[in-house]
Amino acid sequence: MTKKTDLEYTHIVSNLLKGKSICLPSKDDTIKLQKQSIQVPAYKEIIRAHKTIPWYSELALIYEEAYSAELVRNIIIHGSYGDFSPTHFSDLEISVILNHKVFLSKEKTLALNKWLRSSLNKLILKVDPLQHHGAFFLWDQLLKHYDEHILPVSAYDNAWAILPEKLDFYIERSIANKVEISHKKYLHTLNAILTYQKTFFQQGVNLYSIKRMLSNFFMLPVFYFQSHGMPINKKQALELIRQKNLCPSFYLALDLASEIRNSWPPHTHQMFWLRSCVFNGRFNQNRINAFILNTFQNKHIKQKFQSEFLPQALKACEILRSKLI
Repeated sequence: MTKKTDLEYTHIVSNLLKGKSICLPSKDDTIKLQKQSIQVPAYKEIIRAHKTIPWYSELALIYEEAYSAELVRNIIIHGSYGDFSPTHFSDLEISVILNHKVFLSKEKTLALNKWLRSSLNKLILKVDPLQHHGAFFLWDQLLKHYDEHILPVSAYDNAWAILPEKLDFYIERSIANKVEISHKKYLHTLNAILTYQKTFFQQGVNLYSIKRMLSNFFMLPVFYFQSHGMPINKKQALELIRQKNLCPSFYLALDLASEIRNSWPPHTHQMFWLRSCVFNGRFNQNRINAFILNTFQNKHIKQKFQSEFLPQALKACEILRSKLI
């Protein structure tokens, strides 16, 4: 079920982003699933204990637009913005809980697609002009047969939403399938880093492409633990990986990647304006977009990345891959 659910999610979301009609597959109710509940508080319930989110009012308006059109039920913010610990490097991690009517009407599907392109994705880009992915999606049927390879349930442990939300995940705890899939993702990410010139820098070395590669490197601990049957989120994985004896070059590379992340320059309005001018509503790269991204440069970041991080990261990934093959 795990691999099938992961592929179904990818197919359904791909069609949603294209505005195509969706036919939800039937599920095998005979599979034994384990329930795991997460209570996500509303932003207004917890804001007094944290720093304010400057773009919350804009997010609330965007949500109201989709909620009133019966497209979405809720929006959840997780990751660094979810636990109020963002840096200039942070992505905006969003999960959109879809209204079931989106799956029943071609008109609703098209309306959702338009809302994503014209409203939500532009806000994501405004928060992070270097963002390379859009929102995650949840819906009732998915929750009833959830695959943690989409996103570990623990990702929602420190999150907030527009409205209070109780998420009831029903998960198949079949370790064998999870380990096999995570092993492939782990190996795929190692290979992507080792072929970095083709994978990340075909369109040039800039802040966008450097961030993409670093983000993939930071996912290695996640896939490492998942391949050992531990579905944990990135923050937990980065802490626990220190207790493992992988190889010295990996920890050197991890320290250097963390230094680069912590010294990441703040985004400018010009960066948002330039990218939004050529943004087609989806987080893909066309030639004009690639040209714009190549103007996003920082000499200090580029020098530290190329001369210090890259040699250690490549050495580490070669060693880690050799242990898998």
